[in-house]
Amino acid sequence: MNAKIHYLKNGEGFKHKFYDAVFFSKMKGMLGGNVRAIVTGSAPIDRNVMDFLKICFCCPIGEGYGLTET
Repeated sequence: MNAKIHYLKNGEGFKHKFYDAVFFSKMKGMLGGNVRAIVTGSAPIDRNVMDFLKICFCCPIGEGYGLTET
């Protein structure tokens, strides 16, 4: 996880060929295995949680929140 977080923080993305194939494919498989993107809409999610989800599910996660009451 530390290696993938390091790559994410340095702008190199959230994918790692070896770690994704060996470790994180099981996490991605929990969502069906064909996840290309995840979108969330509510309150802002903590940065550490977003980074964790990105590296675990190997896909971009978009946030949409605010002005829902209008």
